[in-house]
Amino acid sequence: DGLKNAETALDLAERLGADRQAIINEMENPQIFESIQEVYGIANGLGITGTPSYIAGNEVVFGAVGYTELKQAVENQTN
Repeated sequence: DGLKNAETALDLAERLGADRQAIINEMENPQIFESIQEVYGIANGLGITGTPSYIAGNEVVFGAVGYTELKQAVENQTN
């Protein structure tokens, strides 16, 4: 699997049909950078250090838990 970096991500995106240059252009968009920083700050504040992680109301669900567990986390918020 090897080293993961921007070049690897761009290669994959291109293989999946994305416009490589459009992605590169958006990587320099200050609004995109600010959005990523905001999400990172929220995750950091909640102690979320890995992906995937989900927030359902007041509950944080760590890991690739599947539909059933995510559904239960959402239902727990409405009960």
